[in-house]
Amino acid sequence: MNFSLSIADYRIKAFDIVTNEQFSEVINGTRSLDKESKPPKAERIPMMTARRLSIGCRMAVDVGTLLLEQHPDIDAVIYSSRSGEIEHNFKILDDVTSGNECSPTDFSMSVHNCGVGNFTILNKAKIPSTSISSGKDTFMQALIEAYAMLKTGYRKILLVDYEVTIPEFYTGYLREYTPNFPYAIGLVLESGDMLNISSINTGKAAAARGNTNSDNTEATRSLDSTSNSVSSSNRTSCSYSASNNSKDSNEFPQVIEFLKNYVKKIPAYSLEGQSCNWRIKLQETV
Repeated sequence: MNFSLSIADYRIKAFDIVTNEQFSEVINGTRSLDKESKPPKAERIPMMTARRLSIGCRMAVDVGTLLLEQHPDIDAVIYSSRSGEIEHNFKILDDVTSGNECSPTDFSMSVHNCGVGNFTILNKAKIPSTSISSGKDTFMQALIEAYAMLKTGYRKILLVDYEVTIPEFYTGYLREYTPNFPYAIGLVLESGDMLNISSINTGKAAAARGNTNSDNTEATRSLDSTSNSVSSSNRTSCSYSASNNSKDSNEFPQVIEFLKNYVKKIPAYSLEGQSCNWRIKLQETV
């Protein structure tokens, strides 16, 4: 797998970060990251709708709406989430096993495409939409989906990757690399050669990780130093990696590692995947 595309814009909401400028300050070490902060309030979602959404989904709909306002010519949207609406799903299962009636809100908000569905309804966006989940490689598979759509004629695609807080009941079953905090990152993607992305097999991946550009290491440390450790089935044909239970060397999800290296203008780096690893090269000045 080898493809290229360009980023026209981005937005992020995570912990106490609600602007791109704040994110830049965190990864550059000029701002501390407050992991105990309250979830950010929705900027563009009506109160009644916001109350029905999980925190991560609310961030995702808000981020998508903010980007759509800046780019009204977006003609397709992709929402990706590894865990989806597992919070609402768990509440339904808990009610059933307890003999209680299911909440209509939990039922209607329990589907994986809840985020993209609420985004299109709220914005009256009559554009093609899809929802993706692919384990650890969820974000990378969403990028591949965006590339495929761009190659079929779409010109500007909104991709929003987000996660929710996983209920405590499941935490004992999580793989070590599973993110378990709400965040949302939106990218506006276009055809172009700004970024080249390729899959690498596990033998080459180990060497790539060892030879990653020193600036990449610096960028990772600058974000990690501001916080403590935070804690796919792959649709692309890649060679299978080592044990699925092996510890991930990154403490943040693919999309956060991807974005911080993009903002830091790291020329080349690798991201760990579940069935293969990924090599990203910056081919144009950001």
